[in-house]
Amino acid sequence: MKSVTAWIMAFCLLMVLLPSSISAHAYIVKSDPYANEVLKKSPSKVTIQFNETIQPVFHSLQVTDEHGNRVDRNDVSIDEHIKSMIEAHLQPNLPNGLYTISWKVISGDGHPVQGTIPFQIGTAQGRGAGTAVTQPADHFPKLSLVIIRWVQYIGLAFVLGIHCFHLYIYPGRGSKGEHGVTALPRSRLILWISYTATAVGILLSLPVQTSVDAGVPWSQAWNASLLKSTLVETSFGGAWYAELIFILFLGTSIYLAAQSDASISSRRLWGNIAIGFGLGVLLAKSFIGHAAAEKSRFMAISANFVHLSAVSIWIGCLLAIAILLPPAAQSTADQEERKRQYWISIQRFSYLGTALAAIILLTGIYSSLQYVPTVYAMYTTVYGQVLLAKMALFLIMLCFAAYNLIQGKRRKRKLGISVWVEFGSGIAALLLAAVLTNLPSASSAPGPFHQTHTVKGGQAISLDVTPNIVGPNMFRVQVKDENGKLIQDIEQIKLVLTSKEMNMGEYTINIPNNHSGTFQTEDMITMAELWNIHVHVLMKSLDTLDTDFTVPVGSE
Repeated sequence: MKSVTAWIMAFCLLMVLLPSSISAHAYIVKSDPYANEVLKKSPSKVTIQFNETIQPVFHSLQVTDEHGNRVDRNDVSIDEHIKSMIEAHLQPNLPNGLYTISWKVISGDGHPVQGTIPFQIGTAQGRGAGTAVTQPADHFPKLSLVIIRWVQYIGLAFVLGIHCFHLYIYPGRGSKGEHGVTALPRSRLILWISYTATAVGILLSLPVQTSVDAGVPWSQAWNASLLKSTLVETSFGGAWYAELIFILFLGTSIYLAAQSDASISSRRLWGNIAIGFGLGVLLAKSFIGHAAAEKSRFMAISANFVHLSAVSIWIGCLLAIAILLPPAAQSTADQEERKRQYWISIQRFSYLGTALAAIILLTGIYSSLQYVPTVYAMYTTVYGQVLLAKMALFLIMLCFAAYNLIQGKRRKRKLGISVWVEFGSGIAALLLAAVLTNLPSASSAPGPFHQTHTVKGGQAISLDVTPNIVGPNMFRVQVKDENGKLIQDIEQIKLVLTSKEMNMGEYTINIPNNHSGTFQTEDMITMAELWNIHVHVLMKSLDTLDTDFTVPVGSE
């Protein structure tokens, strides 16, 4: 009963202390001018709108001509009514030529995103506007940021794993504290080293994040005003405060759970509370990732938290099985009792590991579907490629876990190097998890769109949108009969674009017949978001064919 009460207390503290609303990486959904746009006359200002509210500090916007001279008025600001838009006014009557907008903002999760948008006024002389390319809206995370996040993940995994080992895996003898971290001196040593690594990582994450957000060297990130801006005016600050509170409570509960003169029930109680506070740190981290930007925020954050918790407990328990179980079993003089304790521990961990693997698989699939919109994005974006590597490591862990499960049932020989390979794969997976947290998701780069729908009469309507980003796109439609042959007697095809996320009205594109069987035209997509494209085919017989496509449009 006390154990249940401890979990309830810990959960209530999680809900009270965590920040209520934090977003994830921002990306451009609309800019004026858009990338490589050719304007007839000089604009009065430039605007960039993002998919989410951006933070009020550490943002910049500069416009330069082809000689590198600034032509903006140095008055960048966040729009008073649209908190996801930054703007800056330009000098009047700019001459014809090529210009570049260089921008930087801080996403809701505290991560900076930046890039450039080229545009042209009048007819270019010398170079063409097409030679300028929009740069990606983000960059690979700094090594210091990844390492600190990785250290935190590893430390928390060990803290959770050691407590779970003594409380739920190792059977012990019931009289000398096997149900607490006082069972072995080695347990206490690893536990406190892991806790210290986690705490130091959390403390150092503040100046490291400030360095990244403010764009200053590490030595300048300790500036009091910059640290204050990060803590007070960014969402990272709220999450950092929550992590700091949780880590302080975690240290207290670890200390009380490690008291050798306390009763077993007391150690069990504080051990469970320590697990709760360790999970609280992971939950705080889930509020500063991609999940917080999803429409179904509760589901996305919950899936991310459960996924990270399951991975951490699995890896932490693997460490305990590898380095704590052998000496724990050896401490028993009776050989049969040693075997009993060893194989009961392996069996219990096998059951726990199977459940954790199922949780990791289900939550991983859910997250992948949220952040990687297409197969193309999985293979062509950095986020997708890192995710593929993480999936490969997970498969390695599954293979060795299955092998260890079989060995545990046979009880012929103790587990050896296979546990360490499974453990090492998990540590590498945590490293990739730290990288993914600081990378923009693949949502901004779904790639060219191609899809075919079969309508009621058996005809197949195919729609291609290339390159499927904000700005000019090539729309291509083909209609084939039930035998797979192009239908020629088409008068006109009309595309009606409507946003599935914002109330923007309809935008119609008419594609006249060019007598080739393939209908195509170049036209604009104004925002990076989820669009519904209704295809209306008018036959020469005045019959019609209609279907709808859901198209995720990217920004790069």
